Order: sequence, then structure tokens, then C-alpha cells
Amino acid sequence: ALPRKLVLEALYPRWLMMEHLLETYLQGDRSMLLWNVLQHHHIASLEVAETLLTDWLRMPENTAARHHYKAWTV
Repeated sequence: ALPRKLVLEALYPRWLMMEHLLETYLQGDRSMLLWNVLQHHHIASLEVAETLLTDWLRMPENTAARHHYKAWTV
């Protein structure tokens, strides 16, 4: 068995992140997508996160994502 500290500090957080990302995709949920972006340490504010997602979804190569997250207004 793995040490409890390793499980609690490394494995569980990564597992939870993966579960959240999967649920975000399965639900096509705009707020969950935004929450995922806000978790990144380079994102300084809600405004930055919303701008990043809007710009990303406007890119022609992201048409499928734009339709999948259809609640997002771009």
C-alpha cells in the first residue's frame, strides 16, 4: 500500500481534478469549465479567465468545443 500522506497530498487531488474535468465535459457546463481555468496559477482574475475562454472558443479549430459548451456566448 502507498503511504497515506502520498495518497492524500498527491493522488486524491489529481483524481478529483480528473473527475471534475470529466464531469465538465460530460455536462458541457460553462461554469465548471470556467472553474477549471480559474484553478490554474497563471490566471489572476475572473475577467482574465473569461477572456481566455472566450478567445479560445472563438478560434476556428475549436468549433467542436464551442458547440459542446453551447451555453458559452462568444
